[in-house]
Amino acid sequence: MPFGAAAETESGTETPLFFGADGRRKFAVLHTPRPAPGAGAPIVVCAPHFEEKLWAHRVLVAAAREASRRGHPTLRFDASGHGDSEGEFEDFGLEDFLEDTVEAWRWLRDRDGRDPVLFGWRLGATAAAVASARLAARAVLVEPLLDPSGWLLEMLRGNLTFQIRHYGRVTKNRNELVAELAAGRTVVLDGYGLTPRFHREAADAAGWADSAFPGRCPAVLSIALRRKGMPTPPGLAEASARWAGTTRATYLESDEEPVWSDVRRYRTSAPGPVAAALDWIAAQEAP
Repeated sequence: MPFGAAAETESGTETPLFFGADGRRKFAVLHTPRPAPGAGAPIVVCAPHFEEKLWAHRVLVAAAREASRRGHPTLRFDASGHGDSEGEFEDFGLEDFLEDTVEAWRWLRDRDGRDPVLFGWRLGATAAAVASARLAARAVLVEPLLDPSGWLLEMLRGNLTFQIRHYGRVTKNRNELVAELAAGRTVVLDGYGLTPRFHREAADAAGWADSAFPGRCPAVLSIALRRKGMPTPPGLAEASARWAGTTRATYLESDEEPVWSDVRRYRTSAPGPVAAALDWIAAQEAP
């Protein structure tokens, strides 16, 4: 099948495409519902980043197909330097991923004629939240990273396991890796180059949940996963309660494994949070 040719699936038509300027073109797949377009609000799916994107990929494909099956024109895309998009991962920072999210939202809005809903996961949810605050867009946030810098520190801890596996010992502890970044040197993290720029922008993003959000976002659904009886990640319920003071904020919990991490098996769907998100979007559309 030639590139750009549409594929017919049970949920509708899937068309691969690129959007954006040369050198910064993003690869995307547009899911067009089989019923007459316009039955549901358009949706932009914002994926996690780093290794979390790999583990969540099939889940997000299934989520886009389910959204299309319900009548939502849906766009899922690779951020700059990810997947099949142009550029090297190390060439981009957190602000670039935010710009990609805004660009994807505007591309689908211009094509569909209506304001899309941003449906973000993890760091993709963080980008979706800040973008929605700027765009006056509605958003669904699945465990957004409230503290991107702290998340990077946790992933750097995982780098120690990598060192033991490959070198037989820890050659640099986490503090030394952070010192490398502070000195302007890139650190390899799960095969990705974590640059000083990305590390700095993650630190600068601390407090976004109070300083940048909700901004102009008119409505937001925040979803936390209960992880088979384990406590939910701290902070999201409290953040949602604060957001409710200035926007229509809803918080819910869903029984689901963290589909963005290496758990007992490779997940291909997350029916709980996806159904909750699509139900909420449909309710927003109701008169």
